[in-house]
Amino acid sequence: MEMKSEYSFIGEIENPSIYNITLSQEQLNAVNEIILNDLSRHPAEAILKRKDPATYGQIPYTLLKTSSQNYFLMGWRQRNGNENAFFGRGINCKCVKGAVLLRKADNYIISNEIYAIKIVEEPKNIIVRDKLTHEKEIFKEVYGFGELIHRNNKYYLIMPKMPGILISKLDYAHMSIEELINLLCSIFGALSMLHAKGIFHQDFKIDNLIYDGKSNTTYLIDFEFSAKEPKLQFRYDLSDSVQAATDVINEYAKAHSIPKEECGGVYWNIKKVICQLFDLPLKKMKGVDDPIYKNVRALFENALEPISSRTKSNDPIFNL
Repeated sequence: MEMKSEYSFIGEIENPSIYNITLSQEQLNAVNEIILNDLSRHPAEAILKRKDPATYGQIPYTLLKTSSQNYFLMGWRQRNGNENAFFGRGINCKCVKGAVLLRKADNYIISNEIYAIKIVEEPKNIIVRDKLTHEKEIFKEVYGFGELIHRNNKYYLIMPKMPGILISKLDYAHMSIEELINLLCSIFGALSMLHAKGIFHQDFKIDNLIYDGKSNTTYLIDFEFSAKEPKLQFRYDLSDSVQAATDVINEYAKAHSIPKEECGGVYWNIKKVICQLFDLPLKKMKGVDDPIYKNVRALFENALEPISSRTKSNDPIFNL
C-alpha cells in the first residue's frame, strides 16, 4: 500500500456530476455569455455573479470569478436533493463544492477539478478576516493552492477538495485491525508532514482529518488556528493527537462491541507511543519503506495488542 510523501495536487480530479454539478448545453451557453460579457467589461476585476433566475434559468449554482481569472460553478446550498454539492455548516460559515471552468477554444467547459469553497459572511471583527487570510496562506503552503476573495459582503475561501472521508465518519464496523493500524500511521504521517514544514495545526481532531483508504493518506483541513511558533504551539498538537487517536480507537471498539473497560490499557499505551513520537521530534515519514514509518507502525501494533488479540479471538478463522 502506497503512502504519499507530499501533496502536490490543486483540485481533486473527479467527475463533477457526482456532486450534481452539471449543465445542459443551453445552461452552459448562458454561462459562457455571462463570462464573455464580464471579460469584455471588467477584465481585471474580481466579480461575483450571484444566481439570477432571469439570466441563469434554473442553474443551482453561483458563478464565481477569482482574482486569478479563474471561474467556478459553486454549489449554491443544500436544496432539492442537491446535497452532494454541499459540505455542511460551521458556526459562522458554510462550505460547498465547486467545479472550475476551463477555457477551451472560445468557450468555457466544466472541468474535473473539484474544490471546496468556504463562505463566510463579512466579519465585523477584523480578527476573523485575518484568520481567513492566514488559512488561505497555509493551504497554499501545504497543498499548493488557496485563494480568498471578497465580494457582496462575503468572503470566499477556495481550497483543494481532498479525496476520502472524514475520519469521524469512517465505517469502523468493517475495518480490520490492520486497517486501523494503517489509519493511525497515516494520521501521524500527515502530522509529521505538517511539522516538517514548521506548521502546527492546533485543532487536530478527527473532524478535521480526511482519510483516503485507497492511498492510505490522511489530509488535514481547517487551518484557522494553525501557527508557526513551535515553543508555544507544540504542546497543543501533542495533546490533540492523543485525543484524536483515542477517538479513533473508541469508534473502532464501539463498532466491534469491545467493552470500554477492556480498552483502558490501549489508551495508556497509545498515549505513551504518541509522547514517544513527539520526543523524536516528529519527523516526516516518506513512505511505507521508510524506517521511521516502520518504527511508528511497530509502536502502534504493540500498543493495540490487547484489542488486536481480542478481535482475532472473536474471528471464526482463529477458532477452527
